[in-house]
Amino acid sequence: MLGVYGIHVPRGRDIYQRPLRVAIALDTSGRISNTMLRTFLSEVINIIDDFPDVVVLLIQTDGKVYKYDEFRSSESLPEVEVSGKGGRNTTPTFDFIEEDRWKPDLLVYFTDLDVDFPNHIPSYYVVWITTGDKTDVPFGEVLTYDSSI
Repeated sequence: MLGVYGIHVPRGRDIYQRPLRVAIALDTSGRISNTMLRTFLSEVINIIDDFPDVVVLLIQTDGKVYKYDEFRSSESLPEVEVSGKGGRNTTPTFDFIEEDRWKPDLLVYFTDLDVDFPNHIPSYYVVWITTGDKTDVPFGEVLTYDSSI
């Protein structure tokens, strides 16, 4: 859960006038096991539970965006049928968010960090949650998932 990790959600001027907007990307590349995906989805549920009034954009991505769902935390999590299992480039996820003009307050990216990163820094806060040993990223904050939490 983000609360367990001690993340302070960015607070913009209009944060009180609208629901928090959180984009959540699930790395579905070939290196991500079904066990890791289940762990990622469990954490997505925890994030939704932590923030009662949040709009979520759930993105399944590897070398491209395969599927996305937008929903409110008051709604049930959409059924997730994993797509992808291919490449490892994160740029399409960031491009998708920008092209869609979704404007998140926060992007939470679940990955093993064995990925290619975009060349530009986004205008929103990024948290990379990893189950792997890699922690080097060009921007954002890296949190290592500990299954004992």
